[in-house]
Amino acid sequence: MYRPEIDGLRALAVLPVLLFHAGFQFFQGGFVGVDIFFVISGYLIANIIINELSIERFSLLTFYERRARRILPALFCVMFFSIPFAWLWLVPFNLNNFGQSLISVTFFLSNVLFWWEGGYFDTSAELKPLLHTWSLAIEEQFYVLFPIFLIVFWRFGKSKIIITLSFVFLGSLLFAEWGSRNMPSASFYLLPMRGWELLLGVFTAFYLKYNIVPQQSYINNFLSLFGVAIIFFAILFFNETTPFPSLISLLPTLGVVLIIVFATKDTLTNKFLSSKPLVSIGLISYSLYLWHQPILVFARHQLNDELSLLLKIILLISVFPLSFLTWKYIEKPFRDKELISRRKIFVFSLSGLLFFTGMGLMAMKFNEAFTKVNPQILNGTVGQEDFFSAMNQNFLKCEEKSILAISEIFDSQPRCYQSLAGKPKVALFGDSHAEHLFVGLANNLKGNLVSPNISGDAFKGEEKFDDYIDYLKNNNDIDTIIYSAFWAYRYKDLGPEMLYMKVEETIDELESSGKKIIIITDIPYFHIDASNCFYIKESIPNVCSIGVEKFTPQLKYLDVLKKISNKRNIEIVNPSNLFCNESQCRMIIDGTIMYRDKNHLNFEGSNFVGKYIFQNSSLKNR
Repeated sequence: MYRPEIDGLRALAVLPVLLFHAGFQFFQGGFVGVDIFFVISGYLIANIIINELSIERFSLLTFYERRARRILPALFCVMFFSIPFAWLWLVPFNLNNFGQSLISVTFFLSNVLFWWEGGYFDTSAELKPLLHTWSLAIEEQFYVLFPIFLIVFWRFGKSKIIITLSFVFLGSLLFAEWGSRNMPSASFYLLPMRGWELLLGVFTAFYLKYNIVPQQSYINNFLSLFGVAIIFFAILFFNETTPFPSLISLLPTLGVVLIIVFATKDTLTNKFLSSKPLVSIGLISYSLYLWHQPILVFARHQLNDELSLLLKIILLISVFPLSFLTWKYIEKPFRDKELISRRKIFVFSLSGLLFFTGMGLMAMKFNEAFTKVNPQILNGTVGQEDFFSAMNQNFLKCEEKSILAISEIFDSQPRCYQSLAGKPKVALFGDSHAEHLFVGLANNLKGNLVSPNISGDAFKGEEKFDDYIDYLKNNNDIDTIIYSAFWAYRYKDLGPEMLYMKVEETIDELESSGKKIIIITDIPYFHIDASNCFYIKESIPNVCSIGVEKFTPQLKYLDVLKKISNKRNIEIVNPSNLFCNESQCRMIIDGTIMYRDKNHLNFEGSNFVGKYIFQNSSLKNR
């Protein structure tokens, strides 16, 4: 039986997602719209399968046919029309990534790819045309596993199914809670931590199948309105620092359950969600979801990530007629079994798989097409190989075996260096964002500088960092420790309170042996790899800069470091202004590229920044 309020609920899910991806801060929790879709999908799919299994009419082949009709035509349409814009507007690095995403989307593994590449809230995420397909991948992975589970367990009865799924639900939810704090990117993108949201919808389907909802209008009114209220609360008050998905994700997802169960025809919620405008948006919600991300992303690429408020509004409005046309001329016809047979839909699906795999491979192979050398660059190297080759040629390996042993390896060589032979006087402490300062500091300091690169977070409590802290504390020759890290990432990962606690605990330990601590803030990080700075396209402006408004959010960590610095009277040096003026931050300074990737300095950049740190700190008085 058709429930128009479900389409209205789809509208309630998709609109916040569109506004969130467009960058409207008021809808900073708009990403929960995807979670709403997960619960709805779980409910609808389970409802179909349960009903058909009950009358012994369920066919796995028919189920997958319906899924193919529902998902693939509109998806392939959006992917097809994205390809020419990608070839014209994406620089090599991004085009290569686009090619990878084409292939991963085709096999419904894009969630794995985007997890591997980085976080959903990274700056780079705003520049991935197919990023939003991660949720489709999760749903498809669920669609593969769940029907098979029900077929196998159906013979054991409803109660056994519910008990088994309850254990899976609880495990997935607890895994998500743990993952949101320890593996946030994996928790966000992967099915094991998202499965519980779909299972909420499954439980809802079982409940409505075998239970009668009470008809007391005041109870149904209250509970369904409460469901709407907590969804809106999540949309308005959740943000990128909210651990998600986690136990707190129960708030909007249970809101969806309350609406599905209690928004009966006589309720205000039902009347609201069944209104013609919301139902109309709900009907085209899938196409809206598919189109909005590439349109926004390609506009950002074309305008160097600078979208005005007016342009954002125009772009979002343009999505609606495009989505309506896709729904009317793509989605609806492909769902018509009389118009398009089962054989045709499977041939279409296989053809799409082969086509987009081929186009993805071409984009990866020929990603330098339509580009030419950037004449602005006169000097500088990119890539890890050039950087560490220069490090090995110009500096010595650490003499201390204990820190040599705990250092990261690159190309079979330990990333542990000192500037001079003998006992070091100054030590770098931190992650790779401390290591990349080594060149410039080593070339300016009179004393011996040591720098091991250790994997993990640069805090007390990490096993290898604890070993390094012990080395520093017990080394009487070292009198100064320079502390730096990828602060913006640590802030995003931990939040302000946890970052403050961890940095302070670490400094407590380092200061306990009477050594001087100097904190170095971070440089800007960019949405593209530095290698793209060597290429330009006639159709896009300089890709090696970001607007200051994009850099400013990266500096949230500064308040934490300044608070610690002021409390302890610790010296702090900020080199970020070297790359930024009032309007933009640049990778290229006076014809020299300063980065080797998105956020690490190259040899030239390290010399540039290290000299500044030396001249603007107490290091020059050593």
